[in-house]
Amino acid sequence: MLTYLIRRTLLVCVTVWGVMTILFGLQQMAGDPTLMLLPSDATEATRQLLAHQLGIDRPLAEQYLVFLWHTATGDLGLSWKFQVPAMRVVLEALPATILLTGASLGLGLAVAVPLGIL
Repeated sequence: MLTYLIRRTLLVCVTVWGVMTILFGLQQMAGDPTLMLLPSDATEATRQLLAHQLGIDRPLAEQYLVFLWHTATGDLGLSWKFQVPAMRVVLEALPATILLTGASLGLGLAVAVPLGIL
């Protein structure tokens, strides 16, 4: 039983690491965030300053390690849209997310169980 739990725990760790790697890759493929955050008439010096503040001017491997560390410690940074900690934005949306999840689960069961019996 203990070996099963250890194996499952390691599998969860590998899965979470894989998902985090995919998320980092998608974030990198999204392009330069300074183009979205700054007005179109911003100077190159302003873009470089913002890139330095965001840490996207660092080597990719360093960005990846910082991304993993911040995520593992629960530091999601600042929301670019609301300029507050991103964790606060996530936690504020959590009750609505739980309500929607419960409603969809209830509806799914209400439809699936009778259809399964039929």
